[in-house]
Amino acid sequence: MIVKDKHITMKTTKIFTILTLLMGLVFSSCTTLKVTKDPNQPDSSVLAISARSKGVGMDGFGIIIRVENVETHQQYDSKTLSGFSKDAIIPNLPAGTYNVVRVEVPVGGVEFKNWSPAIKEFFGTIVIEPNKKYYLGSYRGEFSGSLSDRAFNLVLESHEISNDLVSVVSKAGWKDGDFVLLNPVGIQIRIN
Repeated sequence: MIVKDKHITMKTTKIFTILTLLMGLVFSSCTTLKVTKDPNQPDSSVLAISARSKGVGMDGFGIIIRVENVETHQQYDSKTLSGFSKDAIIPNLPAGTYNVVRVEVPVGGVEFKNWSPAIKEFFGTIVIEPNKKYYLGSYRGEFSGSLSDRAFNLVLESHEISNDLVSVVSKAGWKDGDFVLLNPVGIQIRIN
């Protein structure tokens, strides 16, 4: 009887340990990005974008973009608000003219990426003015085509801004004014 109790205790301890580790992973992936407006850049702006994706047995949340200043060639990457957030932002973006030069969309355990000139053409030139909030839109990632020629496309769905995004940007220091809605040149772009 004592041996059985030890076995049950060891099994219970293993289960508890595994559950604790899983909970730690879940909470670490749900942590919210800490965003603050840089006091050394009082005229900086914020650029935001959103995306959700769905595939066969896979779901994806979020998007990562890289913008490049046309004059200085300085590049800035977006960061998602949390591990499961569809929203991403580039805070403290200096005024200037930019192009989107890279897009990454995670779906399940796969990341679809595109850094071809087509990305630059799709989003067009973005002019960022001092101390403003910009939104590139909410996109849906979707598969199309046959199995032999499978494509992953990014499709503009709407310009509806989530309450989470509005709250994070406002708390970070960009309180005045509404988001400036930016329109891509096209409606859809192939990512892979």
